[in-house]
Amino acid sequence: MSIQGHMHWSETLMDPEHKDRTAKIIDIILMQSCEFVSTINVNTGEVHCRFMSDLMHEIAPHWNQNEAMDFYRDMRDPLSKLVKEEFKDEMLKTFSIPYIVEKLNEKSPYITTFTLVPDATHVFPGV
Repeated sequence: MSIQGHMHWSETLMDPEHKDRTAKIIDIILMQSCEFVSTINVNTGEVHCRFMSDLMHEIAPHWNQNEAMDFYRDMRDPLSKLVKEEFKDEMLKTFSIPYIVEKLNEKSPYITTFTLVPDATHVFPGV
């Protein structure tokens, strides 16, 4: 932890065993803090999921880690159908490429949250 309370992670990944252990540690940390991490090519709209929680594998079984998808068709639009109605407009605004670019120009990384409701009996925490 830094003086400001921000977590820092840095290391050299030379041997494959060390790299595998590091990847597992990073996955564990991510599982405790978010449901998915993705990178977006803002020029093409191509998105890659770099990390997906078990919950996201259930919610979005058509997503494959590290495979190219269309941001709007494969990610945002399907997720928007699962967002609680009262949060849908805000989700559509904050989960759009122009908005993400705007926010990244202000501060990186960009993180957004929204509550999904896949069915009437399950309310999942913010993604």
